[in-house]
Amino acid sequence: MSGSWNRRQVAAVLAAIALIVATAAAWVGTPLRAATTISVASSSGGVTISPAMFGVNVGTWEQQLLDPSTISTLRHLRLGMQRFPNPGGIYNWMSNQALSPTGQWNPQPVSLDRWGKILEASGMQGLYIVPYGFDPTGKAGEPISDVQNLTRYIVAHHIPVTAMEIGSEEYLGGTINLHQQKTPQRYAQLAAQMAQAIHAIDPAMQVGVDFDLPENPTQPDANALAWNQAVLSADAPYVQFVSVHAYPLPVVQDDPHLLQSLHDYIRDDMRFIRDQLHQFGGPDASHLGVWITEYNPYNGASAQSLQPIFAAAATESLLLWTQYGADKVFWWSLHGDAKAPVPTGQAVSSTYLVTDPHASFGTFGLASEAIAPQPQPVNRLYPAGQAIAQLLQAIGSQAALEYVSVLYSQYHLLGFTLERPQGPLAVLINARSEAQTVTLGDQTWTLSPGQMVMTAGSAEQATVDGGSPVAPTPGLDTATWDVTSGVLEVQGSGFGSEPPVRAAPSGGVDQAALEVLDQTSGASYGWSMGDHTDWYGIKILSWSPNDIRVQFATAPPSATDALTVRWWKPVAGQPLLQAEALVNAQWLGGANSPPAVSKISWQGPLTLVIQGNNFGPMPSTIPAGGGGVDQGILAIYDQKTKATYGWAQGGTVDYYGLKISQWDPTQITVQFVATPPSAGDPLQIRFPGLTAQGWTTAVPPA
Repeated sequence: MSGSWNRRQVAAVLAAIALIVATAAAWVGTPLRAATTISVASSSGGVTISPAMFGVNVGTWEQQLLDPSTISTLRHLRLGMQRFPNPGGIYNWMSNQALSPTGQWNPQPVSLDRWGKILEASGMQGLYIVPYGFDPTGKAGEPISDVQNLTRYIVAHHIPVTAMEIGSEEYLGGTINLHQQKTPQRYAQLAAQMAQAIHAIDPAMQVGVDFDLPENPTQPDANALAWNQAVLSADAPYVQFVSVHAYPLPVVQDDPHLLQSLHDYIRDDMRFIRDQLHQFGGPDASHLGVWITEYNPYNGASAQSLQPIFAAAATESLLLWTQYGADKVFWWSLHGDAKAPVPTGQAVSSTYLVTDPHASFGTFGLASEAIAPQPQPVNRLYPAGQAIAQLLQAIGSQAALEYVSVLYSQYHLLGFTLERPQGPLAVLINARSEAQTVTLGDQTWTLSPGQMVMTAGSAEQATVDGGSPVAPTPGLDTATWDVTSGVLEVQGSGFGSEPPVRAAPSGGVDQAALEVLDQTSGASYGWSMGDHTDWYGIKILSWSPNDIRVQFATAPPSATDALTVRWWKPVAGQPLLQAEALVNAQWLGGANSPPAVSKISWQGPLTLVIQGNNFGPMPSTIPAGGGGVDQGILAIYDQKTKATYGWAQGGTVDYYGLKISQWDPTQITVQFVATPPSAGDPLQIRFPGLTAQGWTTAVPPA
């Protein structure tokens, strides 16, 4: 996802040096007022954070790491960890050489020993990337013996490395991997062996494994799910954290939408990560930490990195990641990848810098490399670096973080409170497209879009004067589809007024908010964005802020298809998913009555009998990844392990199939094929997409 190899090459001399935008105005502020001392321990409901939770990536190729000013810069940043070596190719840690694409070994500026000295001088700890995919010779995959030699060397030489991760982005096809087997199962097997080998030498060393975070966590791809299942289920007992790379925004957005999009993506990313840990990590998931080992708002070098908006984005990102449950966050990177803009006439869709034709360059780094097109001097902090330094200084040794979500939901004002021994500190960021007047205590600020203020006080007490609340995010409470009449009714809140429509090619209309996605056939009804027009229109029967009724105009879904209602909004020309809900259809069988479960019983350790009414005929099935079959109606959900058996939605094949031995309108008999539930696990029975009824719970015999 993150395209690491492009980011890890030092930029060549590209253009004449130009002055960058002044970065000292990254926030507005006033002298912090004296306040009554408040103990961190007495804070209610906060997340405890400290500088040790934040880090930065550095590489063997960073000549600037050897500059005398680097140590003072790192100490000023107050970050707790560095991640190394990030070589961008095959790296021999013993000889400090990297193998070039032409087959030549080239010396690197920063060796493992030199990096250790940098760690000591800056007072930081190290996270070392074990080169899983290749051995020191560049001819095969990393052997267990080399991992042991590396660990012994780190321990014997007292290098302050306290964590190691097995490989970097091994789930990506472009990552260098010289192992003969490149499957997630093989990675999981070797990672478990490597973790045990490391712990045999240094029991205190924290070890992590790769986690595959899809670009859109609300629509995870099958490869990501397969990787996470194989790795977490096998390695959870042996490792302490998962290593996640997050570059959430594929295209540059304007300043306020940058902040809004980061909020939504970080929230959704952490929700997906936690769900995957609980689903696949089993009983060992509770001890697994979430380390965001690479993070930058964009998967490209945006010109915004030179502007004050990136100070606000960096502050928001670090606080939200930890608020939503990340244990550590590493910025990509300290130096590196300054890119000159492409002339407007030569711009292509993947060029990020053309959004600001006056920018001299964009960068992933926190500090200057002092090479063209960057200005002198080396290690001059950019806005994100300045903001991180000020934030961590404000946190001190530790603070309790509280996020005031109501300010954001009502005014798109990001409000955080840091409860510290010397008194609370409020961080307020305006994420709207217009200025907002904010009052806290006896102080008032007029914040421009993207502007930030840090001041004494609790953000909970902040008020917005004279501003209108933002339009509420649509909330989807219920969505029912009467397959007899073909009428879909969606109920909830925040739907607003009926959007403008245009003719759909297949009849009916399209509009730019509501989409109905047929998960079974893949057809999309009703939604259009930009130049896109779908081929399955809808007829709007009624539209109010709380209730929408539409009818499928042509080619309606089949009676048993699983449908999802989605709500979109355009952000900087790109669609942003706001809400979605599974549609419950009225069942055609049994005089239009929905399925009703009356009794669930076990017949042996693998066979489950479900009795009731209106089950209808047996649905069509597809092979399941773990054996047996999946189908599109019945779901059996293990509440303890989070595994779902039997149900496939659209093209997704889960890895917990069932063997269906009986299916008639009153009784279904199934057998668990692979990884059955443990005795005593509470199970839930549901017919997704076919009934609004809730779960029915059955507990197998202990």
